[in-house]
Amino acid sequence: MLDFKPQNKHPMIHSKNFGEIEILNPRSTLGISICSNNKARVNKYVRDTGNKSHQLRYELSTKDWRNIFFEDFNMSCPITQLPAPFHEIHLGHFIPIHWGVGGSFVGNVFPIYGPLNISMRDYNPLDYLEWENPDFPIHPEGVDFLVDYLARCNGLTVEEYKDYVNSCYVKYRKGRY
Repeated sequence: MLDFKPQNKHPMIHSKNFGEIEILNPRSTLGISICSNNKARVNKYVRDTGNKSHQLRYELSTKDWRNIFFEDFNMSCPITQLPAPFHEIHLGHFIPIHWGVGGSFVGNVFPIYGPLNISMRDYNPLDYLEWENPDFPIHPEGVDFLVDYLARCNGLTVEEYKDYVNSCYVKYRKGRY
């Protein structure tokens, strides 16, 4: 669990890399509200996104998310390279929850700039992140880093991981999930 210190005006957390950090809005800045071990809450989220018949993997602890956010991605979105707490950072799912496959686990989640996360919706992230979008400063090297990171977390090569994501998208579009 994060080390909140209630004596301050705003909650504080301690990061090995960044020291004491004041959290102005824990729900949006760290995605802590999403990262819960409350299975009922997760199941409600899955139902609300239209995946009633799917049991998605949910193996992400707060400690896992904290390690991903602080250690692996240095408190920033790898795609836009915008840092928290100056920008709204969400817990994003590379394979979207709405596809009915994947879930919340190390190897599918990463920190993402909030408005970009919302705009990606249920698009194939591999295609979406190649489009030129004037609303978001997408850095191709950051996308490459993210895809490589997720591939390694899943024990796949980059090409195998891309093939897997694309096959999941095709099945989703055909209604097979």
